[in-house]
Amino acid sequence: MGFTRELYPTARLNNMAPQSEFEHRQDYSGSAGSYFQMFLAASVMVIPFSIALAWIFLFGDEILTVHSEERILLTGGILLGLGWLMAIIIGIGFDLLPFVHGKLPFDNSILRFTVALNVSGQILIVAGILTSSAYWFGQLALVGVTLLVAQLWLLLPPALATVQAGKTGEDDDLLGAWSFMPTLMVPTIGTIAFIGWLMPLNPIAYQLAWFAIVDFFFVTISFTLVISHFNRRLGWGILDPKKTRLTFRLFIAAELLHLIALLMNASGVITDHRIHVTAIIPVLIMWFMISPKTIYQKAFSGEPHSRFILTGYSLLLVAALIGIFEILVIERDTGMMNFRYFILLGVACQILYGYGHHLHQDHKHRSLEQRQESWLVYMPINISIAALLISILMDGFGWSNVTVEWIQTFMPLGFIVSSAVVFVWLIQEFWYKLYDWQRIPMFWGELQENLDPYEFENE
Repeated sequence: MGFTRELYPTARLNNMAPQSEFEHRQDYSGSAGSYFQMFLAASVMVIPFSIALAWIFLFGDEILTVHSEERILLTGGILLGLGWLMAIIIGIGFDLLPFVHGKLPFDNSILRFTVALNVSGQILIVAGILTSSAYWFGQLALVGVTLLVAQLWLLLPPALATVQAGKTGEDDDLLGAWSFMPTLMVPTIGTIAFIGWLMPLNPIAYQLAWFAIVDFFFVTISFTLVISHFNRRLGWGILDPKKTRLTFRLFIAAELLHLIALLMNASGVITDHRIHVTAIIPVLIMWFMISPKTIYQKAFSGEPHSRFILTGYSLLLVAALIGIFEILVIERDTGMMNFRYFILLGVACQILYGYGHHLHQDHKHRSLEQRQESWLVYMPINISIAALLISILMDGFGWSNVTVEWIQTFMPLGFIVSSAVVFVWLIQEFWYKLYDWQRIPMFWGELQENLDPYEFENE
C-alpha cells in the first residue's frame, strides 16, 4: 500500500481502482498527497546543508586546499539545486501533473525511490564535508552526487509520459510550453551537472554545469511557478495567453545567446569575463514581460496571494542587479557565483516554499482569504538573504574580508530556523490537522472535465 494511502484517511476511505486500471479509469488517488514526503525531506535536509555550509568556512581548510574552488562551489550548487530544492519541485510535480495533464505517468514506487536517492545523496555529500578530510570528501561527495543525478534519471519515463500527454484544453494557454519544459529538462541537467563535477577544471564542462542548474533550469522553474501562481491559480492576467508562445521564444532565444557567450568565453574565443552579463538578459526579459505593474497593484490592493512568491519574484530583479554589480564593480572574475547562489537561496527557495504552501492549502480546501504564511518562516529566510546581499556588496567594494567571511558563515542560521519551523508545521499538519485534508486540491481538480466522478466522488 502506498505511503499516501496509509497517511491520509480521506484517501483510504474512498474507493480506489487497482494499479492496472489507472489508465482506463483515470484514478489519480495514488499521487494524491505525494508532495508531503518530498516537502518533509526538504525541510529536514535544509538543516544539515546549512551546517555543512558553515562548516566548510570554519573547518574546511584541507578540503579547500586539495580540491579546486570550482568543485567546492559546484558541490554547493548541486547540494542546493539537485538536493532539497529539487525535492520540493518533485513533490509539486508528482502531486499536480495528473490534474494538469489528465494522466498519471508514475506510481508510488518511483516516488519512494526518488525520496531515498535524494536524501541519501545529500547525506553523503554533507558527511563528506563534515569529515574535514579532502579524501573522504572526494569519495563521499562523488557517491552523493551520483545518487542525486540518479534520482533525476529515474524521473525520465514520467517526464516523457507527461509531455506526450500534450495540452489539455485552453487552460494550458495560460502557461504554454512553460507547463512542460521544466519537467522535460530534469534528467538532462543532472547529467550535465555530473560531468561538470567530475571535470571542474574544464572550463566548458564547468560553465555548462552552472548554466544547466541555475541559469536555465532554476530561472525557468522560478518563472514557471510565478506564472502558474499569479496567472493560472489566482487569475490575475499577468501574461496574455496570445503572447505566451512569443514570451517563451524570447526567453529561449535569450538563454541560447547566454549559452553561446559562456561557451565562447570558456573556449577562449572571448577572454573578457564581462560577457557573463548575458546571464541577466533572460531574467530581465521575463520579469518585465509578465506585467510587474499588475502584480504589484493587485498585491498592494490586498488581493490574496503568496507573500513568498511575490518576494521571490521581486528578488529576481535584485538578482539581475547583483549580476550587473559583479560585472561592473567587482574587478575579479567571480564566475557570476553571487548571482547564481542568490537565484538559488533568495529566489527559488521562496518561490518553491510559497507554491508548496499554497498547494497544501488547496488540498485542505481553505479559501484564499483564510490562508496565512508564517512570519517565523518568512523573516529568518529574508534576514539571511539580506545578510547574503550585504556580504556581496562588502566584497564588491573591498571592505573587510574577515567581516564578509563571518557574515557568510552565519548566514545559514536563518535557513535553519525557518526549516525547523516548517518541519514542526508539517508534523502538526500530519498528526493533528488532517481532518479537512482532501486528495483533490481545490481549483486543480477542476482542470480536467473527463475525471471519473466515481473515483473522486463529490468532495
